[in-house]
Amino acid sequence: MLLDLIELTTASIYLTSLSSREITTLSHHPTRGLTSNKPDGTKVTTADLRSQHIITSGLRLKFGGSPSCPRIVGEEDKSSGIDSNPNPNSDIFSDIDIANIFSDTSLYSSIKTEITKRTPPSPSFNTLYDASKLSIFIDPLDGTKHYAEGSWDEVTTLIGITYENTPILGICARPFTPSSVGVDAHECPFTIYGGVGVNGAYTLGAEGGAVSARTIENSERTAVVSLRGAANPLTRRMLSNVDSSLLSSTPVVVGGAGSKILRLLLGQEGETVWPFPSSGTSLWDVCAADAILSSVGGKVTDGDGNKIDYLEEGKNFEMREGVVASLCPMVHEECMRVLREIREEEKEKEERG
Repeated sequence: MLLDLIELTTASIYLTSLSSREITTLSHHPTRGLTSNKPDGTKVTTADLRSQHIITSGLRLKFGGSPSCPRIVGEEDKSSGIDSNPNPNSDIFSDIDIANIFSDTSLYSSIKTEITKRTPPSPSFNTLYDASKLSIFIDPLDGTKHYAEGSWDEVTTLIGITYENTPILGICARPFTPSSVGVDAHECPFTIYGGVGVNGAYTLGAEGGAVSARTIENSERTAVVSLRGAANPLTRRMLSNVDSSLLSSTPVVVGGAGSKILRLLLGQEGETVWPFPSSGTSLWDVCAADAILSSVGGKVTDGDGNKIDYLEEGKNFEMREGVVASLCPMVHEECMRVLREIREEEKEKEERG
């Protein structure tokens, strides 16, 4: 079965718009609905589960669930100890009408119109893909810890789409505006989407348009890391040893993978690279970044400098080697050079005993 990527992109952004409403509505609840811990110790809220239910069930409704249809991988699925496609009569999903989830035809049409306008009209540009070779990675609420704490700016929804083993489209939607106001009904949240599948990167919501790689002076380039990344010994050692003419050793601290994508593309503090060369990220954290950044000339690899394997279904789809994502390939290569030197030194120490 051939699947039109424009239709898949439209449906995905439409569904993130609906899930954004759930996320912002539940933000008014003192505990964001029900907040608990998953088997791996990370937090999950009712908003995570309802957001994923809307997106995954909506995609299955639109594009089917047979073996010839796309593989759908959600963070809150059975591999995380939680069923992403539970009994639809479950209490927390009983009021979500999946059968009529695409009833807002005005919103769907407006999103599709904007996407179609930006897609090259050339007949040589392919938007049809073998559905059985597509994978969709979903992080329904990236930055759950920050959401549970009421830190809205670091909350996003991420969708990454691969064909065979190559990211072709990424979507990063921000449910809250900078003024911490949620998405209104019949509106699309601020969204960046892009990849080789749509020939570039673009924004929807607010002032939509094309996104290009920012020109950042060498002396102003910074890394963007989480608090955990800032405390990571390998990351700290890498930043202290990179060529200071290419990258500052003082990082910008931001939580959430999606927030880091937004900072790399739109930031104002010289954000150029997201280095986390250790375990702790998963494929749904990085697939959207890989697609979007690559479409504007950036580079994304695992922490060893290898192309990310999206067909690997290791424990919880975890990236054991971590990730290094950069807007600038030159900065990416400098980070990898330093990491290789550090690892070689560590190896020599171990061999000497």
